Amino acid sequence: MVVKSPTAAELFLQNRLKFLRAAAGFTQAEVAERSKISPIYYQSIEAGRRYNVSLEVIENIAVAYRLSIHELFAPVPPAIKNLGQAIPRPHYQRKNPAKRR
Repeated sequence: MVVKSPTAAELFLQNRLKFLRAAAGFTQAEVAERSKISPIYYQSIEAGRRYNVSLEVIENIAVAYRLSIHELFAPVPPAIKNLGQAIPRPHYQRKNPAKRR
């Protein structure tokens, strides 16, 4: 069995995704939901077990962080101050809020 070593680009993507998620304070499941992919698939990308990620998935991940693909792969990471606002947490509101007594 031949074990594939990750390329520099794959290592870069792994590290960038870990950095962005940690800086924004989100879980892998939250990022996956906003990227429209399964949490297991996102986890495998971030852990380096998934190679040849499609451009569509990379674009969805960038959009989830409100970044362009260029910003996602830029040598200098985006400003951390903007990441806190990158993915607004959903605000759940009851359709028919019951009155509390």
